[in-house]
Amino acid sequence: MNTLWLLVLAALATSVSGAPIAVPSVIGAGEAFGIQYVYLVRHGDKSSSYPPCGPNSTAGDVCYDAEATGNNCPITPCGTAQANKTAAFLADKDISHIMSSPFARAMQTALPLAKMMGLQIAIEPMLSEDRQSDGPFRANNANSLPYVLDELEALDNQWDRAYGAPPIPTPETDSLFFARLAKASRQLRARIANQPGNHALYSHATTVFSIAYGLCHVDDNPKEFLEEYVNGQDPIGPGGFIRVAFEVSSGKCEISQTNNLDNSYCGKTKPYYCRFADCSTKYWPFPQAGGGNVDANCNCKVVPV
Repeated sequence: MNTLWLLVLAALATSVSGAPIAVPSVIGAGEAFGIQYVYLVRHGDKSSSYPPCGPNSTAGDVCYDAEATGNNCPITPCGTAQANKTAAFLADKDISHIMSSPFARAMQTALPLAKMMGLQIAIEPMLSEDRQSDGPFRANNANSLPYVLDELEALDNQWDRAYGAPPIPTPETDSLFFARLAKASRQLRARIANQPGNHALYSHATTVFSIAYGLCHVDDNPKEFLEEYVNGQDPIGPGGFIRVAFEVSSGKCEISQTNNLDNSYCGKTKPYYCRFADCSTKYWPFPQAGGGNVDANCNCKVVPV
């Protein structure tokens, strides 16, 4: 979808209350027009998308070492290139606040923008990967590859030590994930409203989709908007993002189409999303015909792009 068409859609977008939001045509000029933007960014290409490391792996191979990294795999050199490209795109978007999931792949992806803008990164567990059995494995992994150690050391300089947030409950069930989403959506909306400028939140494919929806629709009846939202979005690729625009005076908002910045030029981590028909409760609770808010027949598939 080209930029002109996106701008036309943005101008016609309807907020949760049904009134149109006059989103500025000059991206990045939002604050002057009373609009705040939140960019929800997926991490870059990750090592767990690659074959397992083995006895014949060499220092130059990209592979997944499950024993060394567990659920907290880092981004690859391709992922770093994608993070740099996303940072370059966001550099003129008046970003004044950066927040990240505590997983290494999200923090590494946030690092280039933080360094470029001279900003600290607030580490927020509510942006974590969905439905994990535990928090990040070896959060500051001393056995990481040299380039990962360099990025983890650089993160130490960008870490917002004034920001504190508790860990999320694990192992995370569907119900706990949904409770986290509702809490995160309300708290983030309140925080954004009290902080001038635009925000970049670095997270994971499912969490990005879910919180983008929640920022606008957390208090709505999900039957009204969820299916349309899920089926209307493109899959999100590594380094891609979804932009949410808030009208400061009214709190109305609109969700943009997924923007992947043509980041498919390298790496094995593919754009991802789960069709509503394959799992109605992948991203948000949705009333089921038999009662309850969890789809027992989820069968998410990688969607061709």
